Amino acid sequence: MLPVGQEEHLAELLDDLSAAIVGNGRVVIIGGEAGIGKTTLVRSLADNAAQRNARLLEANCFELYSTPAFGPWINLFDNLNHDPPLPAPPTPFAGGSMQRVTDQAALFTSVRDFFVDLTRLHPVLLVLEDLHWSDPASLDLLRDLSRRASRLRLLIVVTYRTDDLERTSPFYQRLPALVRETGCRRIELHRLDRDQLRTLVAAWLDLAPPDLGRLVDYLARHSDGNPFYATELIRALHDRGLLKHHVAGWELAALDHLVLPPLLVQVIDSRVSQLGSSMREWLAIAAMIGQEVPLSVWSEVASVPPAELLEVVERASDAHLMQADDRGTSVRFVHALTQNALYASVLPPRRREWHSRVAHVLMTSPHPDPDSVAYHLQMAGDSETWRWMVKAAERARSAYAWTTATERYQA
Repeated sequence: MLPVGQEEHLAELLDDLSAAIVGNGRVVIIGGEAGIGKTTLVRSLADNAAQRNARLLEANCFELYSTPAFGPWINLFDNLNHDPPLPAPPTPFAGGSMQRVTDQAALFTSVRDFFVDLTRLHPVLLVLEDLHWSDPASLDLLRDLSRRASRLRLLIVVTYRTDDLERTSPFYQRLPALVRETGCRRIELHRLDRDQLRTLVAAWLDLAPPDLGRLVDYLARHSDGNPFYATELIRALHDRGLLKHHVAGWELAALDHLVLPPLLVQVIDSRVSQLGSSMREWLAIAAMIGQEVPLSVWSEVASVPPAELLEVVERASDAHLMQADDRGTSVRFVHALTQNALYASVLPPRRREWHSRVAHVLMTSPHPDPDSVAYHLQMAGDSETWRWMVKAAERARSAYAWTTATERYQA
């Protein structure tokens, strides 16, 4: 099923396919963070292409392996069904591996000739996924073929992850040239808003309006509008028995805490682990502070000099785990689930210690927020919690926030 919010993008891609079928090919580049729906969108396009007798060729780049020169093209020609009516694959790629190349121009020409011959037989949809992991030589070959796509029955669709795209990666460095030289169209997939999340949930689950509203609030708070994250959150609620199906429909239990999906914990843990053990500890301390992390508080709690902390922030930002505010005084976790997963990875005794550190740093700030101090003292099991709860209650009462004041007094 096509993810909510992508109907317009699919319509544009189908127009591109129609143009390619009659000989006006083009290149489309689809970007977005992991789990945003790039592959699902491409699958919908491929299904339509098959119904219109277009030939599908596809290849991937893989994170777990050191990508060889021309890696995705080797993958493409290795997976090609070599039926006799089809042109033979380019000689350098025969046998599913890269043969010795003595002339790059000849190699590029052989690939162009292959696609010229193939598109005479069938319209072709060429899908190259996850090119943020591609090698330079593969991208140069793509640029060469893309410059000629407009004269062929060829639609080239490239996908990449924005949250895995580093400044040093070949794709990052060559993307501007690819866009400029080919006149390609770019699609950036964005997170779902609350209304789109409601539509997504309503399409899957027959929930009563109050339960539907509670679930949408839960997903908006924890998934940040990422369809994959939202799906895994729903799956985790079902696995824990908090979302049950009855004869009359679905029923949602109380959602008084976050249920972390195991798969997402593994994904986040893998991303954090790539940064090293010291970065993991600093990020875990930041997670204790909260979703929004003042740099001055983080520096003091972690006992990291400000200059060194800026390097931590830059690395976390490059890994798309954090982003800085415009003032440069604080950072926030890009995904709430990242903060929650890091928080959950810390053993409870260590959590208490760090919460205590955060509370005492906040106390000594020029204008301490009583609610924040009270929260961290409470999580640390500190006997002074009640004093700050009273301060928080009195502040709420002075603002006529009676319900909040009552809650603080009761706490």
